[in-house]
Amino acid sequence: MTQSSRSYCRGSGIKKKTIDTSLLSARDSRFSLTGGLEMKLKLSEMASVAEIIGAFAIVISLVYVGVQLTQNTKGIRAQSYYNVLSGKNALYRELAADEELFKTVIQGMVADPPLPSIIDGARTHLILYAFMNEFETTYLLYKADAIEEEIWLRDRAQMAGMIGFPGMRNWWSLAEQYFHRDFVAEVAATEPILPITYDPSTGKFVKSAPEDTTGFSD
Repeated sequence: MTQSSRSYCRGSGIKKKTIDTSLLSARDSRFSLTGGLEMKLKLSEMASVAEIIGAFAIVISLVYVGVQLTQNTKGIRAQSYYNVLSGKNALYRELAADEELFKTVIQGMVADPPLPSIIDGARTHLILYAFMNEFETTYLLYKADAIEEEIWLRDRAQMAGMIGFPGMRNWWSLAEQYFHRDFVAEVAATEPILPITYDPSTGKFVKSAPEDTTGFSD
């Protein structure tokens, strides 16, 4: 007797119809196939949407990182420029506040006369070293793309005005060994320009030849 045929309850004489389980199995199979197919389609669609969202997220992340890098670069350049400017301004203030030191340095840099003492010579050496060290720092920051070229060109012009003086040339020929070789080469390739000096005979600031020490004597 199969599952789809009629069956009798033992000891009772009452007929009972059994459920055709084969039909149920076929129907359940049909439902499970269509349901599984629909589920697979939904999962595929969801995966595609997730990929699109992920791609957009990556693009947005890259844009954000680019913006952050740009802002960081600007911040680094601004800080580097501030540090260099602060160093030079400190030197200028120190010289302007000490008349005797200023005279000594100017005499040693411009006219290259014998300085009064070893102490005066040492102070002049340190001040000139500090000036050239500031120029070197600006140059190396420029080469490292930490500051703009225009800033270095401005400092290069100031340096060109200093290295034309006899005393400065003499000092640099001895002191260049303490500096970065690339900076030394840059100085060697720099043409001296006429520096700005003060002419007491006219009471005006003028561009004077490096050998002209008018205005630097007592």
